[in-house]
Amino acid sequence: VSAVYFADTDSKLHIFPSARIYKTWFANFNPVRVVPASVIAEMTKGTPITYHPGVRLLKVEGNPKVYAVLRGRTLRHVSSEALAKHFHGTLWYKLIDEISADHLSAYKMGDPISRATDFDPIGEATGAALINELK
Repeated sequence: VSAVYFADTDSKLHIFPSARIYKTWFANFNPVRVVPASVIAEMTKGTPITYHPGVRLLKVEGNPKVYAVLRGRTLRHVSSEALAKHFHGTLWYKLIDEISADHLSAYKMGDPISRATDFDPIGEATGAALINELK
């Protein structure tokens, strides 16, 4: 079984729980390097990598609410379809990834987004350019 990790500046390994999460940070797998399992075993494990802020919308299995991802590992409920369209266009629903309730523990919940001024997906995405900011 193989996994993809991010090694931070403190030499901690942070796993990408899925390829979908990885692809919100990187366009392809070119930056990935194969490392022997013995090296991985010696390194300290850090927290899992979460979705890149501002890039995708999330839905938790069994819950109809749609959430925006913000910096600081924060999820905020997008309170209406009109707001989702405002932020991500008419095909906003194609940006939804479903996560398990278990993966939800990697995030904290913020206040719902109820106005167009409550969220700036471009600002969130560009403001979280580095995975090291997730620590």
